[in-house]
Amino acid sequence: MENSLRNLQIQKMTPQAIHSLQLMTMPLGALLSYVGRCTSENPFVEMNYDWMERSAGIAARERWSLSLDETYAAAPQGESLYDFLTAQIRLSGLKGRRLEAARLIAANISRAGYLELDLSAAAGLLGMDAEEMLDVLRLVQSMGPPGVGARDLGECLSLQLGEDAPGGETARALVKNDLEALGAHRFTALSRKYKLDPRRLQELLDHIRTLDPRPGSRFSAGESVNYILPDAVVENDGGELSVSVRGRAESIVRFDGEYMSGTDDEEARAFLDERRTEAVRLIDSIELRYCALERLVGYIAEKQAPFFTGRHKFPRPLTQREAAADLGISPSTVSRCVKDKYISSPCGTFPLGFFFSGNSTTGGYSKKLLRELIESEPPRAPYSDARLSELLEEQGIELSRRCVAKYRAEMGIGTQNQRMRFD
Repeated sequence: MENSLRNLQIQKMTPQAIHSLQLMTMPLGALLSYVGRCTSENPFVEMNYDWMERSAGIAARERWSLSLDETYAAAPQGESLYDFLTAQIRLSGLKGRRLEAARLIAANISRAGYLELDLSAAAGLLGMDAEEMLDVLRLVQSMGPPGVGARDLGECLSLQLGEDAPGGETARALVKNDLEALGAHRFTALSRKYKLDPRRLQELLDHIRTLDPRPGSRFSAGESVNYILPDAVVENDGGELSVSVRGRAESIVRFDGEYMSGTDDEEARAFLDERRTEAVRLIDSIELRYCALERLVGYIAEKQAPFFTGRHKFPRPLTQREAAADLGISPSTVSRCVKDKYISSPCGTFPLGFFFSGNSTTGGYSKKLLRELIESEPPRAPYSDARLSELLEEQGIELSRRCVAKYRAEMGIGTQNQRMRFD
């Protein structure tokens, strides 16, 4: 299979090669949808629904129905929470890194409506400070449905208690600070704490009970196949990383050869021979996609181990060309593997592209750290570019002295001598 990856970039564009390249760019959700269509058209292709339900964590038979009319001609009725949020984000007027941050937040909101993202790590990845990231989160939380994007149940309920809610600040304090006491019916203690008579406390409790603890659940039935399904998962077990990639051919699809027997009709057999060839091509292409992605994700996990294990605040800058050279494949193959793919990790769910330079975020957090180091340097003994390079490396950012000089110049920051002050 490794040879197949190398051959793919130099061989004549045969139908197999073209098919492999097309599938390589597909994220997991799109790949599963495509295979679903193939099952309705090719008698040799059978979808492995057991794996989909077990590994993808979705109702596969409902999501990828064999009925084209139900699944592929038109998406399921309703819209996903992700679609609902991104539609509002597009109309928000956000630009640049704030727009990237809003999209990243939306991608990491669970089906129940809760944020599953380390804001500090995400802020660093995007070259933003924590307060700016929090501002973007508050904007997403204001978009609706009420309570979406909360980090815990208390915040979720508090977000639903607007300025005009009965009890106002008291009700918000109750859900933020005393949910456990409310659940345990410690009404006497709560009445004393908030200086409320029992009747008023009961009124507030009755209203709180009308709030939705799972604001995203209403979108579940209408969730489309475009909802982000991570292609790979990185897990951290006490500093030891394990990597799993979804989408192996044998997991997704089965080859059913029974249709080759039982017919003497030449036209029918010619039709079946053609479909059999297509089925084999599909399985080979899926496996090639899996192997390429497995190698790339393993490479990313190895290079970014300090980030995934929490030893470094940021991932180290990489280039797709660097990855291609190390893996012995073409940059175009790396680019196809990266396109629209997501990786789930202890730090959150991120597009693979976030781990490569050439995307605005990588240079962004490198420049942010560089600026912070320069601003904190001794004014009478500013750091040289070589020393700045060393300090960045200590924080997991590998930048050469020349790259430091380039970034420094781009930010309009002077040389070591120019920054020296004696006052």
